[in-house]
Amino acid sequence: MLAGGFSMAGWWHLAISLPLLLGLVLAWLWRLGVWFRFLWRMAHMGLYLVSAHPDQTGGLQFLAYSPRILSTLALPIGIVVAGTLANKVIAGASPIGHEATPIVTAVVTLLLFATPPLVFTRALLVAWRIGVYRYGDLAARAGEVFEARWFAEGQKLDSDLLERPDFSATTDLYAITANVYAMRTAIYDIPGLLSIVVATALPFVPIWLSAIPFSTIVNHLVDALF
Repeated sequence: MLAGGFSMAGWWHLAISLPLLLGLVLAWLWRLGVWFRFLWRMAHMGLYLVSAHPDQTGGLQFLAYSPRILSTLALPIGIVVAGTLANKVIAGASPIGHEATPIVTAVVTLLLFATPPLVFTRALLVAWRIGVYRYGDLAARAGEVFEARWFAEGQKLDSDLLERPDFSATTDLYAITANVYAMRTAIYDIPGLLSIVVATALPFVPIWLSAIPFSTIVNHLVDALF
């Protein structure tokens, strides 16, 4: 900023860069709002969820991968916040004392991008309860029949034991029932969430490296290599 007002760079920032940035941010927030509303209405449509689905989320695990697409947006958000902090560091401030800035930025970004699929939590919880009751009862009755057949008094085992379908059928039923009991009531994808956190925190790395003497970094690299 010049003594008489803004410099050319300042006017460019005020008239071009800032409105463009705000427009892009608001556009993406609008998209997130539309996505959240769509999922919210879908979650309240009385979906039939398969509690025994192998993805352990009633067949909705594909929604957990949606935050991966938004990880490319997490990087610009981190750059904007890190740039503000970098301006203070260039002006003479120390990054020490601002440790919470990248953490808060990553948490806010994570909440924005990972929250929409969680609207299915109630529907998944209902499906889990129904599945546990139905499959648990079926597994119990099948177990009773299995034990009555194979542990009856005077039951003799013959050479055709391994060819009987009882064991494989019971094992398959118990495996399906185990899927029901292991069903999760929250839709998330750990690698996708980590990609958002890393993308958000990455622009802060040069700022923190600037607070470490160059000789210290070199010494640590030499020690690591040799």
